[in-house]
Amino acid sequence: MIKATRRNNQRWVHKHQLIIEAAKASFLSRGYAETSMDVIANHAGISKITIYKHFDNKLHLFNEMMRDHCQSLYKEAPIITHSLAVSPFQILSQFSKKVVELLLQPRSIALIRVVIGESEKYPEIVSAVWEAGRMPLQDIFSNYLAQEIAHSRMQIPNIAIATKLFFGMLKENFIWPALTGMAVPIDKAAEDIIEEVVNLFLNQYQIK
Repeated sequence: MIKATRRNNQRWVHKHQLIIEAAKASFLSRGYAETSMDVIANHAGISKITIYKHFDNKLHLFNEMMRDHCQSLYKEAPIITHSLAVSPFQILSQFSKKVVELLLQPRSIALIRVVIGESEKYPEIVSAVWEAGRMPLQDIFSNYLAQEIAHSRMQIPNIAIATKLFFGMLKENFIWPALTGMAVPIDKAAEDIIEEVVNLFLNQYQIK
């Protein structure tokens, strides 16, 4: 009985992931409006009834698809780790490089474009990006800052504001250019920008 249940769970997990991958491909190629549950079912090679056993509706599936994509970006290893043996400058520099690299992945940019392109008609899909991607990533960063404060290496009156400022500087220099088709800084130019962002942040919050 236990083995049968385990096989059933594995089958459920497999189909769940199969649906999510089919949804990613469909949303990227067709957009949110033109992607139906029938389209996703055909792409996955399963029935629409099976999809509804896993997801309540298209919005639910879109949200879960975004969450799966965002979490896959940094689930293999911690994206930022506090250590008293490593300077805040080193930690923030490495974190910035990882964030930029992850968010500039072609699929990440493509999914964000889908949301931006259809957000006026379907404002509900905007929350998928915030809740699945930006919020967890910013929570991870906020938790790191809290540890720096606890160890008296930083003094930050408002962690939420500091977090938004830090991500805002990175997005302005890397993500927005990518989304609008402009040249994205690379190599030495990218390193210089990240160094300046980190220095500006630490000049404001690091305890001298």
